[in-house]
Amino acid sequence: MQRDKEDIMATLTGYMLCENVESSTPPFAGLEPRVRIVGPLSDISLKYVPSHFAMTLVLCLDNLLENEPHMLRVLFRHNDRVVLETAPINIDSIVGHVSELRGTVLTLGMQNLDLEETGQYHFDIFYNDEKLASLPITIRKEPA
Repeated sequence: MQRDKEDIMATLTGYMLCENVESSTPPFAGLEPRVRIVGPLSDISLKYVPSHFAMTLVLCLDNLLENEPHMLRVLFRHNDRVVLETAPINIDSIVGHVSELRGTVLTLGMQNLDLEETGQYHFDIFYNDEKLASLPITIRKEPA
C-alpha cells in the first residue's frame, strides 16, 4: 500500500549514547565521511554523585520530507528537572539540503552535564516541535 506524503512522519529509527564520536574521511573520493562510536554506554556508572559528565548522543532520523522545516530539539531531564535543553537545531544547516524522504545521522556532544543524583534520566527528542521519543538512561553510583 502506497502512503501519501501527508501520512509520512519523521521517525527516530535508532540511537546510541557513547563517550564520544570520531569522524574519519574515507581514502577514496566520493565516499561519505564515517562516524566511529567511542565507548558505547548502556548506563552511566559514576564514582561520585553529584558529578559532571560528558557524553555524545547519536540519532538516526528517517522520513524527512523535503518541503518541511527540519528542526530538532533535545531535552535531557531527570524527572521534572531539566539538565540540558538545546535551542532548535536546523538540520539543513548541518547536513545540507535534505532530499525527499531522506534520513540522516546526527551527533550531539554534551559537556559538563550536571548529574545531581542517581536514577532514570531521559532524552526527549523533538522534531518540528513534535515529540518523537523519550530515550532512557540510568545513572548509577559505583559500589564503594
